Amino acid sequence: MTSGVQISNECVPVFNDSLKLGKSIRAIFYKLDQKSEKISVEKTIPRQETNFETIVSELPLQEPRYVTIDYEYMSEANLPKSKIIFLSWCPNDSAIRAKMLHTSSLQSIRRALVGVNFEIQATDVSECSHEIILERINRK
Repeated sequence: MTSGVQISNECVPVFNDSLKLGKSIRAIFYKLDQKSEKISVEKTIPRQETNFETIVSELPLQEPRYVTIDYEYMSEANLPKSKIIFLSWCPNDSAIRAKMLHTSSLQSIRRALVGVNFEIQATDVSECSHEIILERINRK
């Protein structure tokens, strides 16, 4: 099910040029504006001096967001690796309309961002921990 929400023109180029290929940023936060019914880039988090905990701490506790993260980790062979993760963040304390729009718009933005390795859906910070992401990565 899709909501008919539009994706702003900046979303895909910022993802492709700065996160996926350029590797100049660590994460992109996307926000769904309920009035204009458009998904746009809310903010980017630079690569330097940024870790995963910083990104998670930026998640709003009462509003949904979509976040793409260039997640770096050590493989089972102890080699540095990275995967692009799409995080669908929809906290339980969000307004009902916001939750509905977020959920129904998920596939629109997810399809537009080609090159994502994993998708994580979380309603609480405990659901987007290092352990959960590594478990998901190691399943494949």
